[in-house]
Amino acid sequence: MIGEEDIARIQNELGELALAALRIDLDGFIEASELIGSPQALTSGISPKAVASAGQWAEMARLLKPFRDHVVERVAAIREELAEKSEAFVPAEAACPGCRERRVDDLAINDDDSVVCATCGRRYELAPREEEGG
Repeated sequence: MIGEEDIARIQNELGELALAALRIDLDGFIEASELIGSPQALTSGISPKAVASAGQWAEMARLLKPFRDHVVERVAAIREELAEKSEAFVPAEAACPGCRERRVDDLAINDDDSVVCATCGRRYELAPREEEGG
C-alpha cells in the first residue's frame, strides 16, 4: 500500500519533472536547429559538421516534444485535481507566473508585498485586489 510519505515524494518528483519540462523550449530549439541544419546554412558558411549535428538535434527534439507535452498536460491535471481537494492553495490569479506554483507553503510573501516562489525562485508582484462594494 502506498503511504502518505510515498504520495508526497511522488508529487514532489512530478513537480520537479514538470518544471524541467516547462523550462525546455523545444519549439524554439527545433526552429533554430532546423535553420542551422538546412542546406542554406551550408551556403552561409556554417561547417558541414555543424549542419549535420543540428539536423540530428532537431530530430531528437521532435521525438521528445510529444513526451514533454504529455508530461506538462498530466502535471497540470494533477495539480488542478489537488487544488480542488485542498484549501492550501492560492487562487489561480496569484500563482507564480514562472511555474504556476499555487501551494501556499511554497509562496513566501515579503514585507514589500512581493512574492518569492520556493519552487522556481521567481519573485513577482501580486495583482492589486479590487475593492469590494465599490
